[in-house]
Amino acid sequence: MFSKFHIGDTPVCHCGITDMTVEHLLQHCPIHQKLRAETWSADTPVQEKIFGTLQSLRCTADFIRSSGVPV
Repeated sequence: MFSKFHIGDTPVCHCGITDMTVEHLLQHCPIHQKLRAETWSADTPVQEKIFGTLQSLRCTADFIRSSGVPV
């Protein structure tokens, strides 16, 4: 997200595993694993989270807001 949108101070995620990308945040970041499980009941593809139904987009917006990641 840093390289594409210049969000944050560094491209590296706070988890230290990899760069902060949309896919990493929404699908893989261990810091947000619990929040992800609370937001989406099943393994929801990243495409659904970004380009899905209005309900899917609301879930994604709520997740990002709750994650505390600066946008």
